[in-house]
Amino acid sequence: MDQAKIVKVSDIKGVHVSPFKNMIKKTSNCMLCGEPLIYLTNNEMKTCTFCGKVFSANAVCSKDHFVCDSCHGADAYVFSKEFLTHTEQKDLVGTLNALRSHQSFNLHGPEHHYAIAGVIPAVYKNLGGNISNDDILTAIDRATAIPGGSCGFWGGCGASLGAGIGFGVILGSNPLKPKLRQTLIKIVSEISVELSKVTAARCCQRECWTALIKASEISEKYIGISLPANDNVICTQMDRNKECIRAACQFYHRQP
Repeated sequence: MDQAKIVKVSDIKGVHVSPFKNMIKKTSNCMLCGEPLIYLTNNEMKTCTFCGKVFSANAVCSKDHFVCDSCHGADAYVFSKEFLTHTEQKDLVGTLNALRSHQSFNLHGPEHHYAIAGVIPAVYKNLGGNISNDDILTAIDRATAIPGGSCGFWGGCGASLGAGIGFGVILGSNPLKPKLRQTLIKIVSEISVELSKVTAARCCQRECWTALIKASEISEKYIGISLPANDNVICTQMDRNKECIRAACQFYHRQP
């Protein structure tokens, strides 16, 4: 990722300080120890390593540590709200890249779901779209309901569902508006089809970039404004992602 696009904590007024400042969090695999995650066949009740609350868990690490979705993305959630209501970015991918360059974002995780949901209305607003910061915050909050692992457990990737939430806020859709409800389902379907073309384990960066590029392609048709997605999509994290499919991925960049 371009160094010029890295966002520093000091760049955003009032950025949240981590409630876990006395614990060193890993940014990939298990946030406590860095060991690989194991996805469970059936959910089990587990105690979150960070907050101590008990949840129905779909994954633990090889040392049986469990981190709930709220703790996994706690810092990223607050940073996303601050950044997306202050940024002047006008490119979908560029906005996401700026978010992911911040230290609160992990390699994978449900924080990407609300990042996508907030990026779309934020860029729409910066391009002159008639929505408010409250709409952006609403999109982020709605997307926190999408759990980690929804791609493999639900068949609905958080990137496409998050994009749907973002477009839904722009359109003002809800379950009782037939035409807008239908339009929103079409949007999510088109993005989901694009995501389904790759045979691979989850990669949040790949899915987010793919979703935003497709969102850009269909944006003018559905919301009347073309949302650009032209920023850097050259991957530099393949060595950190043990499930990386390398050259089979359209974003793979072989290092010199």
